[in-house]
Amino acid sequence: MTGARNFSLTNCGPVDRALARVGLESGAPPRLFLRAFLPACAIWIPLAVLALLASREEAGAAIGFFQNLSTHVRFLVVVPFLVLVEASIGRRTRVVAAQFVAAKLISADDRARYDALLRRSSRAFDSGVAEAVIAILAAVFVWSAIRRLVSDGVLFWFEAPAADGARLSPAGWWYALGSLLPSFLLLRWIWRYLVWCWLLQRVSRLDLQVVATHPDRTAGLAFVIFGHGAFAQLAFAVSCLVAGAVGTRVLHEGASLAAHQWPLLVFVCLSILVGLAPLAVFWRPLLAAKEAGMLAYGTFSSRYVQGFHRKWIGTRAGESPLEASGDV
Repeated sequence: MTGARNFSLTNCGPVDRALARVGLESGAPPRLFLRAFLPACAIWIPLAVLALLASREEAGAAIGFFQNLSTHVRFLVVVPFLVLVEASIGRRTRVVAAQFVAAKLISADDRARYDALLRRSSRAFDSGVAEAVIAILAAVFVWSAIRRLVSDGVLFWFEAPAADGARLSPAGWWYALGSLLPSFLLLRWIWRYLVWCWLLQRVSRLDLQVVATHPDRTAGLAFVIFGHGAFAQLAFAVSCLVAGAVGTRVLHEGASLAAHQWPLLVFVCLSILVGLAPLAVFWRPLLAAKEAGMLAYGTFSSRYVQGFHRKWIGTRAGESPLEASGDV
């Protein structure tokens, strides 16, 4: 079980290794809290200082620094939360990987294949190329969002009036740079979730030793939700971002909450679908276990009731079942 116990989708990759070298590895408190809140404060506090120093420019802004809910939610809630969840998600997914072996769901013939899947997943989590691509995508996403905000006609605290509309102030440039962190963390979690889902899909194709009559009522696979369900915390982080953006527009831009009801409904439905759909990969072993159980236990039940009938019901005429029994 060594390979399964060493499986981890946290504390891996160039960024995590660099943080570990300076004493900020993701582990038990207080280092975990330091890793979570130090970067957030390092971004938010300079933003607050720059916003206060630029109060004259900000005076003409429609939405000031302390009115912009999405800024505070992004750096003071989402960034620490996306770091703190590493402990629970990492531990619970590691337990699930080990449980497949401990519960003897992996046959001896498939053990090598299972270990190979874990190693391949670990390499994907640890990939420097993957993190480089994620960093590029985060930069593109932030730059696109900033350009859209600058050209939307609403003057935010991080913008300064210009002849052709608006431009980023010094606080705005720091805001754009700092926004790379939550974007990177979120995209990296999406990558890890996709690799985890791929792992579940590949494991579902192995010859799993599931039994239809297992007391967990899912043929012995109920423990998978222990690890998979931990990713629901990411949906909470995204919902915080959505709520912060919608709240800012409702409170300070005159938008109505009713105008956002359908996008919010779509967001909720997609969150549920993205969270539950990957578990459907186990339909093959569950269906096979059900069919095998129906046949095996159906045969056993038929033989049992037929023997009971022959012994207690199918007696000779004039004899009572007790008189026909050799036990009397």
